[in-house]
This record gives sequence, structure tokens and C-alpha cells, in this order.
Amino acid sequence: MTATSIKDLFDDARCPDGWKFVPLLVYFPFGAMLATIRLIISLQMLLAASAFQNVTIVKKFILRMMCNILGIIIREDFSELRFKTQASPILVANQSTPVDNLVLHTATGCTTVPNPEAPSALNWLLGAHDIKISQGFQQLTRILQECPSNQTSILLQPEGTTTNGRVGLLKFQEGYLEGVKKVQPVAIQIWRPPTATVSPCVIGTPWWMEVLWLLFVPCTVFCLRYLPAIVKSERETTDEFAKRVQGIIARRLDVEATNFTVGDKKELEKKLVIAPVRQQEQRLAQRNAELQRMVSQVREVLPYVPADVVRKDLMRTKSVDITISNILEGHISFVPVMPSSPVKSTADAEAAKPKEQSGGSSAAPSPATVGSSSSLITAASSFPKSAEERSMSFKERKTRLIENARRRYIEKHGLKEFGLSAS
Repeated sequence: MTATSIKDLFDDARCPDGWKFVPLLVYFPFGAMLATIRLIISLQMLLAASAFQNVTIVKKFILRMMCNILGIIIREDFSELRFKTQASPILVANQSTPVDNLVLHTATGCTTVPNPEAPSALNWLLGAHDIKISQGFQQLTRILQECPSNQTSILLQPEGTTTNGRVGLLKFQEGYLEGVKKVQPVAIQIWRPPTATVSPCVIGTPWWMEVLWLLFVPCTVFCLRYLPAIVKSERETTDEFAKRVQGIIARRLDVEATNFTVGDKKELEKKLVIAPVRQQEQRLAQRNAELQRMVSQVREVLPYVPADVVRKDLMRTKSVDITISNILEGHISFVPVMPSSPVKSTADAEAAKPKEQSGGSSAAPSPATVGSSSSLITAASSFPKSAEERSMSFKERKTRLIENARRRYIEKHGLKEFGLSAS
């Protein structure tokens, strides 16, 4: 028997592979139209239910009708309870979808823990406005202890997040059951027809996307199996009690009670969802930096060519040499720009720094420097009249540009030190 990994507890793909995808593809047009109609009707019914928030019977009827319209079919199984009156008002269930609280609230009228990702109005409608886990578990413990006297029920899902419900349950967070003496386990199982076999919950997907897929499928059957109440013994710690409740629900679902936590799921989401996005952003930034470096190289040789023109051609050629050749051969049309100051190579700029910092008078340039500077001038003295003269002038200027680029490259990388010359 292979050990269960954290990846086995979650689905990373919505649709099935192979031939099972064919029925879903055929059903897709009908499902999209059905989801649109259901969305419009459900919004209206939610508004109607909010108007009867304090009228329990009417609100429960509206929510039941809304579930039927949304294709949510609720089936309750009390066969394992000898007497329904022995059930505990504190319900503890596994978590398979973001709408589990809606299903149990519709079926039992229980108060639920609010979903932090869902709108506050929806949490209030589901009776979750009285419980705020973010304020600490002391408030939750006080409400749990008041439940028996108030003859109300409350739903807790100690996993803290959803799983696929087929392999295992996450470790129950002991803070949910702090101070609790008796709980009512509820095992939630989900079934969908073969024509739309899609995962009820995919890792890294927001809750509203899961709701849209719920509206898309023909129906979703929620089977709620109420198990016998569990009483905490006097010698049992809160952690041991939480593990015992987790094991009982896991055995009823025929899955494994794992030690993975909601924190492990967040780390898995970073690896499967967030990390690839960040890697893509880093690769894009590296490509942009490399492209900018190539643009700078081309403009060192051809400073009168606009940067956007150079960048556009480099994105196509991915080569500095090819882009320079395209510009010199006239394959690229552009409006020349006059640089505000002469372009200096990196070696020239570094050699000029000590002279500027010394504060001394500028020395007269050597004949070699004058000759080198004069060779950098590539512009024609006058515009040739004949086509043959213009062609010859262009070839001469092209040869000078290539020679200048070669000289700058040799000076920049210090190749003269090894006996190489620019001539």
C-alpha cells in the first residue's frame, strides 16, 4: 500500500481526460445556458430570502427552492441514529465544496462559520454573522456552550478548507473543538451525473468559480449521513478528541484520516499555482533585460537609429549582428535621431574618469586619438548626385560603421592587451 501524499487529497484539473471528456464537450452549450439562467434566478431568490431573514419557515422554504433550481439535491440519512433526539446540536462535518454550509443550513437551519472568501452578505444570509473565527476561538467556545440551552445547532468544519473527498481528510484543527463535550458527526458525500463529471473543487480556484461550475452541471447530489453523537471523555485532550472525530468520519467515507493541515495545502498551492506564475514573470523580466542590453549594443554602433525601431527588429531577429546588417542594408526604414552628445564606449568612459577626478588641465590629444576620432565620422560630406556615387558613398559609410563597431568591441573587452589591433 503506497503512502498518501498531499497531492492526492486535491484535484488540479477540472475536466476528465480521454473519452470521458466527450460527453462533457457535447453538454457544454446546454450547460452554459443553464448556468446563466440559474445565476439570474438564484440572485433574485437570495434577495427574497434576505427579506425574510427573521422568518425561519419562509426563509428555509426559499432556500430549499433555490437549491432545487441550482440543481442541489439534498439527501439526509439518519439510519445510523437510534433516536434522532440523541443528536448533538454541534455538527462536525468534512468539507468538500464552498457551498457545504449552504446545504447544511438549508437542511438543518444551523448556524455556520463564515467563509472568509465569500461576501459578508451571503454569510449573513446563511446565519454565519454571529461567529467570527478571526476574533479568536474564545468567542466560538462561548457560542458553542450556549447552543444546547438555546436549542439551536451550529456547523463546524475543522479541516479549514476543501478536499476532493476521495482519498483522505485533513487534520482537524483542535481549536474548533476547544471546550466542546459532545458533537454530532456528519459525513458529506457528493455525486454528479456522468454527462458532466467535473471535479467539485480544484486547488487554487476561487470560491465564485466553483459556484459557476455548480450552476453548470445538471445536478449535484449532497448525501448527508448523520453518525451517532460522540462524547469527549474526561481524560481525553482536545487534540485526541479531534483525532477521534476525524477518524470516525473518515471511516464512514472510506478514506484516510491524514495528518496534513490547511497549511500544507497552502504550500502546495504555492508550488502548483503561484510558483509557475512567478517563474513566468521572472522569465519575462529576464527577456526584457536581455532585449534592452541588445538594444544598447546596437545603439552603440548606430546611435542615430531610434531605440523603438531597434527593439522591434531585435524582437524579430533575436540577433544584434542581423539587426545591424538590416539597418545598414536599408531593410528598415526610420527617421534618424541626432544624439545630444557623442556616444562613448564603456572603455572610453572609464578611462576618462581618472582625468576628470584629478582636476588638472586637459592634455592635448595625441595624433593617434585624433586619427581614431576622425575615423568615427561616418556621415557623407555632401549628398552625391548620381546613383553610382550614392552607392559608393553608402558602401564606404557601411565599411566605416563596421570598422568602428569592431574597434569599440576590441577596446571594450581589452583585446589590444593580447596583441590584437583594431586595424
